[in-house]
Amino acid sequence: MVACVFNNKSWAAEKKNQVDYYDDRYVGSNIDAPEFAEVAKSMGALGYTIDKPEDIVPAIEEVLQKHKPAVLNIYVDGTQLAPPFRKDALKMPTRLLDKYKHLDYGEWGQ
Repeated sequence: MVACVFNNKSWAAEKKNQVDYYDDRYVGSNIDAPEFAEVAKSMGALGYTIDKPEDIVPAIEEVLQKHKPAVLNIYVDGTQLAPPFRKDALKMPTRLLDKYKHLDYGEWGQ
């Protein structure tokens, strides 16, 4: 098993929500994450830190030859904020049961 962590040193999807919905007020989206390759090694797996795209293929080839669990900590540019994976992430739920209708908040409940 090979796990790839695309590490942008932030929760960029959450940061994008803060850009779109909260006037660029960032709260808790810049993170100091562990070095995931080192975490993997501490648990007996293989761990690779990848800073350059050209290093990905050799690392994968080496992992496949060793037949051991591995983590590829792949650093990516975190300055380009892509849209969140779920466009409905910040919508309030629609209350379908009458006993919960009082919890709707105007148009947010739709």
